[in-house]
Amino acid sequence: SSALFLSIPLFSISPLPCQRHAPAAMNPSRHTWLPLVVSFLNLILLASLLSFPAASAASYISPTQSLSGDQILNSTTGDFILGFFSPSKGRTRNFYIGIWYGKISQSQRTVVWVANREAPVPDPAAAELTISGDGNLVLLNQDGARAWSTNVTSVASNSTVAELLDTGNLVLRDGRNSSRVIW
Repeated sequence: SSALFLSIPLFSISPLPCQRHAPAAMNPSRHTWLPLVVSFLNLILLASLLSFPAASAASYISPTQSLSGDQILNSTTGDFILGFFSPSKGRTRNFYIGIWYGKISQSQRTVVWVANREAPVPDPAAAELTISGDGNLVLLNQDGARAWSTNVTSVASNSTVAELLDTGNLVLRDGRNSSRVIW
């Protein structure tokens, strides 16, 4: 993606009206370095704005978040992506939640895991991958029915987090104790 940045000077130096006819001791030509300093500071500000990465997808879903449509999860390295896909590139109305390699072109996409293999959804914009009230990661179809679930019992429901790891594994963990992997 590309971004358009507009450089707006934060401040500028101009002589005050009373300084325009200043005596030789207050000669503005002595301060010709000020506009250069201002330009340099504006350049540093612009460079710092350009160094921030573009908005990117998160690597996890918390109980207050969900995934639908063309939203994705990225592993922190970007090596793996989780999202909705159609194996026939949109020629059918079957969409799945899956994990694929992130650093290859979409035409070469290699899916490495599929959640709802037995229950595709017809419209990813109407489906939702979310943390349910019982703490499981669930895929809800357009009718709100479960198309897929982690089906874990004894889950800490109000703190469960689903995370896509840099290894490509999707895990469900206790949000209060990140070392406790539930699924």
